[in-house]
Amino acid sequence: MSWEKIQAGRGGSMNHGIGAHHGKAGIAVFFLLAFAVLAGGGLFATDSHAYQRYNGGASTGCQTCHGTFTSNTSPKGTNFGTAGNKHDMHRSASFMGTACGLCHVVTGDNPLMNSSAGSGSVVGVGCTGCHNGAGLRQHHRVTGASTCSGCHANPEVPPAESTNPPYYGTSATKANNACNPVATALLNENWTSGDFLGLDNDGDNLYDSSDPNCASVVAGPMTVTPAGGLTSSGTAGGPFTPSSQTYTLTNTGAAPMNWTASKVQSWVTLSATGGTLAASATATVTVSIGTGANSLAASGTSYTDNVTFANTTNGTGNTTRPVSLTVNATNVAGPLTVTPAGGLTSSGTAGGPFTPSSQSYTLTNTGAAPMNWTASKVQSWVTLSSAGGTLAAGANTTVTVSIGTGANSLAASGTSYTDNVTFANTTNGTGNTTRPVSLTVNATNVAGPLTVTPAGGLTSSGTAGGPFTPSSQSYTLTNTGAAPMNWTASKVQSWVTLSSAGGTLAAGANTTVTVSIGTGANSLAASGTSYTDNVTFANTTNGTGNTKRPVSLTVNAAQAPTISTVSLAAGAEATAYSQTLAATGGTTPYNWSLSSGTLPAGLNLSTGGVLSGMPTTAESSSFTVRVAGADGASSTKDFSVTINAAAPPTPITLSSNSGGGSCSVAVRTGSGGSAIDGTLILAGLGLTVWGIRIRRRRG
Repeated sequence: MSWEKIQAGRGGSMNHGIGAHHGKAGIAVFFLLAFAVLAGGGLFATDSHAYQRYNGGASTGCQTCHGTFTSNTSPKGTNFGTAGNKHDMHRSASFMGTACGLCHVVTGDNPLMNSSAGSGSVVGVGCTGCHNGAGLRQHHRVTGASTCSGCHANPEVPPAESTNPPYYGTSATKANNACNPVATALLNENWTSGDFLGLDNDGDNLYDSSDPNCASVVAGPMTVTPAGGLTSSGTAGGPFTPSSQTYTLTNTGAAPMNWTASKVQSWVTLSATGGTLAASATATVTVSIGTGANSLAASGTSYTDNVTFANTTNGTGNTTRPVSLTVNATNVAGPLTVTPAGGLTSSGTAGGPFTPSSQSYTLTNTGAAPMNWTASKVQSWVTLSSAGGTLAAGANTTVTVSIGTGANSLAASGTSYTDNVTFANTTNGTGNTTRPVSLTVNATNVAGPLTVTPAGGLTSSGTAGGPFTPSSQSYTLTNTGAAPMNWTASKVQSWVTLSSAGGTLAAGANTTVTVSIGTGANSLAASGTSYTDNVTFANTTNGTGNTKRPVSLTVNAAQAPTISTVSLAAGAEATAYSQTLAATGGTTPYNWSLSSGTLPAGLNLSTGGVLSGMPTTAESSSFTVRVAGADGASSTKDFSVTINAAAPPTPITLSSNSGGGSCSVAVRTGSGGSAIDGTLILAGLGLTVWGIRIRRRRG
């Protein structure tokens, strides 16, 4: 742009052109030009903006460089795609969906740059409601203007990219986030592709991760859980089991992320094929075996597909999940299944016995036709309870694999004797499998191996200062050998204690070692990570069976109890008073005390939280009460109590038929109470007496 155009008409209409490129996708800066500067506490000073209206007149408005607001062309080359023009791009629900009141005072007027009637509860500020003035001025400078001082106040300080203009994220427009990414190639904001929601808010012509102001606002990576695929099977025509697998997609980034889910095979169906996830939001997609699978023919190989989950915003976290479908013939034997999956691992001294001595397996024909099967082994010291048979559709049988008497003649060895038991579906071979057998033969007078049970560690937690729960874990150490075995137990951390650090176990004997959280843990500070150690149990005779058990301690910050009593009732002078305070949370028992202020005269606060006594003075008192948990964490609360003055006695009115003299008054309490005589000298009728001296008549 020329300097002459910049200088024209300060405080009124003037021309200065927008550069060739605009900011983040969203409301493109090509239709909003020079904005008023932040001055005098207001958003825009009326005497220092370049243009008051978009269409300022011939050679005097934004349209000079960007075309009229309703035209489908722009001298700067902007492509509006299916939106057609700048106006329709703003009001179209598929683009910005902007309420008219954000730009127009009344429908159809030439929009002001810095004011409008607003939309609903949103007060409009014209074009500048979505396009920051200082950022746009910076954009003009970057794209050709050498100075702005002729039109705008100095200094010019563009907003941070992360500072959203007023309408960003409101219901009146689709404008979302100033840091939304846009492809670097879309420097002219091509509205036919890319992200339509952003704006280069600080006007520096930097996009996506290239802009340091937006470096921390990135969509994704996308994560998809679980990690496994969908593996299904069934007979031709269905049903197939399992029929589906649900995946959770998470946007782990700080900006919205667009995603898609796709597959190739028609027999795979998806519950959703795409959408947009807000920062940290999740969505679920269920991958299912569709009805199209019912027409698949039985096959010796599985049908397969891959479901692709894509982060279409920036590609981070793209992943796939496999789908496998096995279609069996309707009247086919098998596959054969064998459970459990593990083998038989046995040991003992030369000559036996060996423990465990056997392992039983369940063989099942999962097919729809009879299945022949066999079980075989190689070594003579392995025996099988059955070597074969026929299983009806869906039937099962048991085969026990044992360490036979032939093992008694095996010599002690430094390596284990091994074999494999083969279970075979001899009808069609589906499901054939093996199970390993391992036998360790120890010398007759060998110590160990050492065994330690249980297998788990000690995981404890509590607040700083203790106590910690559970406080200990006991382990049983056993010498499984035929000779005495020396052993040790050791740890590293001072806050871990052991009931015993070593000893000797006779052949077959056992002992107990208790691992505890010691008093040293009470001085550990609360931490976001757990304190850890390992207890090492060692067979120091020959090293067989050495093992470790982990110890983990989580020290949490102490949680103070909270006083739940809302207020205290008023009392009366010379009348007994008692109120019990209550608290929740923290660690019991609680300890109550007066933190500040003064209790009403005659009242005391017990450590159990009871405020009681005989008030002696009418007064209003304010004070603060503290409650502390057993771990020392405490909280306070302010209270006030009003003690009212004692009520005067109720007057007694007596009357007599005589003009003076004495009368005898009988007073009874309740029914049949003792009589009390009172002598009263009456001055006349209707005398009101505030008190009399009485004496009890005995007998």
